[in-house]
Amino acid sequence: MSDVLPQTIRCKRTLPGDYPLPKHAKQGDAGLDLAMRRWRWPESKTWQECAVCLNPGDRLVVDTGIAMELPDGHVGFVQPRSGLARDHGVRTVTGTIDASYRGAIGVVLENFDEAPFEVRIGDRVAQIVVVPFLTCVLEEAESLSPSVRGTDGFGSSGLLALVGNEQGGSAA
Repeated sequence: MSDVLPQTIRCKRTLPGDYPLPKHAKQGDAGLDLAMRRWRWPESKTWQECAVCLNPGDRLVVDTGIAMELPDGHVGFVQPRSGLARDHGVRTVTGTIDASYRGAIGVVLENFDEAPFEVRIGDRVAQIVVVPFLTCVLEEAESLSPSVRGTDGFGSSGLLALVGNEQGGSAA
């Protein structure tokens, strides 16, 4: 049992019907599951309300039919559902939902598998994780303070697992 009190977030259905609101699949889950209510191809403006076959390499724009009023100082991150990626090669393009946004939450799906995948109305296709954030004021500087990592970027920690106090490193 969690000691964390739930935060109430106002939400509304943006399409006709009495479909379920997003919810946590299990107690303690961070994400609220988002389901497909309608879809369109990225190059189209016409929404469809039926199942769709997402072929290898295809992208799909999904309307969840849900709008949220996130509290000031919070942001919603649209995240993948790991089972879709693991079992079907379908990934969610992550997105940011600002607290000031009041429109329907959209999701972009991509099929990176070699097999087609059918997405049906009501299928849970993504999740939204709501978190507090800091508003930043940037200050231009001539230099930055030193750190252990410095300017080492992509791949700087290597691929080998850390064992004891020894660090794996890359050969590059």
